[in-house]
Amino acid sequence: MMTFKGKPQNTFFGRLTNQSLIKIIETITFVIFLASIVFVSSFHEPWLDETQAWLIARSASIKDLLFLIPHYEVHPPFWSLLLLPFARSGMPVEFGLKFVSIALCAVSVWLIIFKSPFPFALRITIPFTYFFFYQYGVISRTYSMMMLGFVLSAMFYKTRNEHPFRFAISLALICASCIYGTVIAAGIALVWVGELIKKRILVGKFSKIITDYRIISLFALLVFGVFCIVVALPYSDTLNSSSPPVGGMKLNNLFERFLYAITALPADATFYKSYFNYDLLCFQQLSGFLYYSGVILGAAIMAIIVFFAKSRKKTALFLVPYLMFAVFSAYAYLMNHHIGIVTMFLLFWFWVVLDEKATLKDFLDYAGKFFKNPKLVQVLKHTVICLTGISIIISVYWTTVASYNDIKQTYGTGRTTAAFIKKYNLQNYKIMGEWTITDKYSDTNLIAFSSIAAYFDHNIIINLNNKSDGEPFRVHRFPTEAENNQNYKNWAAAGLPDVILGEPADFKKIYGSSFKKSEYIVADKETCSLIWKDEVMAL
Repeated sequence: MMTFKGKPQNTFFGRLTNQSLIKIIETITFVIFLASIVFVSSFHEPWLDETQAWLIARSASIKDLLFLIPHYEVHPPFWSLLLLPFARSGMPVEFGLKFVSIALCAVSVWLIIFKSPFPFALRITIPFTYFFFYQYGVISRTYSMMMLGFVLSAMFYKTRNEHPFRFAISLALICASCIYGTVIAAGIALVWVGELIKKRILVGKFSKIITDYRIISLFALLVFGVFCIVVALPYSDTLNSSSPPVGGMKLNNLFERFLYAITALPADATFYKSYFNYDLLCFQQLSGFLYYSGVILGAAIMAIIVFFAKSRKKTALFLVPYLMFAVFSAYAYLMNHHIGIVTMFLLFWFWVVLDEKATLKDFLDYAGKFFKNPKLVQVLKHTVICLTGISIIISVYWTTVASYNDIKQTYGTGRTTAAFIKKYNLQNYKIMGEWTITDKYSDTNLIAFSSIAAYFDHNIIINLNNKSDGEPFRVHRFPTEAENNQNYKNWAAAGLPDVILGEPADFKKIYGSSFKKSEYIVADKETCSLIWKDEVMAL
């Protein structure tokens, strides 16, 4: 028999205290998260947007990567810059791309589990919600970098005045991820500036202002933010800003987009699905039950958050960045996967509030003073608890279904198409990819299957930027008619293709009667699926 003198020790032989048990569960949670995301990611086939950044990092000159390509990508260059050492080391695309994305995501999740002020139940479930796990973890894009920026900004917010540089650097990380991040980081910084003005920091003696580390860090952030915006401003021939709607698609009403962005976004970012089709917001059918119910639910969530913000004197910190993001999204553009940026911002904001030791009881006490009706306060309490629980349950359900669908379905065709080409040694033949043609315009720069270039050490598609190894990616530059005709001439000079990817039209225009479709046979059919929450949209 083994006995101990005094209180039981926190050892293998002693009793586990509540705190030590919590740490063990947190550690197990992180290990499960890491194992799960690696497992699901191993099945995930990167799609065009994922391999695009890798190909830019691998093949573009540093000058073009920093100062030219961002104007056509309409985002700052830092995601590709982060991938650059991995891409140029000869590392396989899937290993390198997923390693960087999962590493960033894992650091964020570790901080959420072990360092955030959220209740224990939330700390061990947030990592498995849809946007944190699947959309920005399994899918390897710049949003994993944005996630880390939001988490670090939340951690460092309470000491922003004592350690302004680390807070500013965290905001810069959000800025660097994409233009949406630049907009939100600018909003957070504006609120900080407002606080300094209120404290008369910015209206004191000039000599003190210019030596204040807070002012210096804000100025550095401003310079960096301006750089991100300037290099990402679209040129007149940038595809997304100059091309007409594909197939004559009709734009919806700008007011409806504003209404969605300002009210319904928080609902879609947490537990609802009023944004249905995988397309730009300007092409969504913003009408009917899903749209209006999303507006009502989102408006209710906004009302609760604003009321809670008022109780903690954090109204400006919520409204200024959020409304800047909403207005930009409605006026410029928004896709489904951008909705999770609101999810990350909400995590940031609630983290900041709870870091001040705020509790649900404090909120309800404030509500009691405001409404002076105990029954209404109880309704509010149960509403907040139910909304939180429903959001977590539904979002984890989306993660589960999306992960299952990703394992079972082909997400992007790059991996499978490249494998087929390698199996039959087709890379040594002339391969031509499909390009975009409608009844109104042609785009000979928009070549399909460009993602397969990531699986080869050179450009194997003869009409992808005229087989340039320096540009084995989509340039997103809308060509003039003269440029289209010149591309047709170049392709004709290269001769008839041996292998055709997709269904290119205009072959007669390029090759005349020498092209005979009957001479080609279908050797392989590849389909891909876009996965959105619990849906699969076949392409």
